[in-house]
Amino acid sequence: MGEILAVDCAKGKQHDLSIFKESNILIHPDSELLADSGYQGLNKFHDNSVIPIKKKKGIPLTPEAKAHNKALSKYFD
Repeated sequence: MGEILAVDCAKGKQHDLSIFKESNILIHPDSELLADSGYQGLNKFHDNSVIPIKKKKGIPLTPEAKAHNKALSKYFD
C-alpha cells in the first residue's frame, strides 16, 4: 500500500473539507482516500473514499460501525 501526504494551509479557521475542495487536487478515481472525521461528506466528491461513521442523535453505533471506525483510526495513529 502506498501512502501520499498532501498538505495545504489556509489562514484562520477553515473546515478540512473546504480546504480540500478549494485545493482542486486531482485524484485518480481508483485511488482510495482514507480520511478522518474532518472530511465528512468527502464521498460526495470522491466515490472511493473511506471516512468514519458518525453516530446519529439518539442512535448508538452498531458493532460493525464501531469496528469500521477502529480499523480506520489505526491508519492515523
